[in-house]
Amino acid sequence: MRLCVLLIFWIGERWTQKRIYGNISRVNMILLKLEKKWTLESVQAAWRKHKSILKKEYFDAYANDKTRMQHIPEDVPASQFKELLRYWNSQKLQVHRLWMKAVTKTLFEWSCSLLDFLLSCLRIF
Repeated sequence: MRLCVLLIFWIGERWTQKRIYGNISRVNMILLKLEKKWTLESVQAAWRKHKSILKKEYFDAYANDKTRMQHIPEDVPASQFKELLRYWNSQKLQVHRLWMKAVTKTLFEWSCSLLDFLLSCLRIF
């Protein structure tokens, strides 16, 4: 996570240099855009991974919110953890989770049926 923050700071420095000097080549401009895109994608991926680990270790591990609030991670402020709990308990997320589980199960059953069909066709020949 520190690497991502340093990269954002570094890109911010490059953007400041552009404003100060004014004359930056087209190639440098393209590189700056690519660096910014890569940095933002890296930060997004790191945050998603961190949130996934938080959910597994601090939400799924405990039965109710009262117990969860007693075991707040050290690196997350209590107010942000409350917001995460509210999000993870939301009706919208619960419906989405059930829908994804049903779709995954249906796709798995369909792929197994297709595989069985293909194997039976191969046995005929």
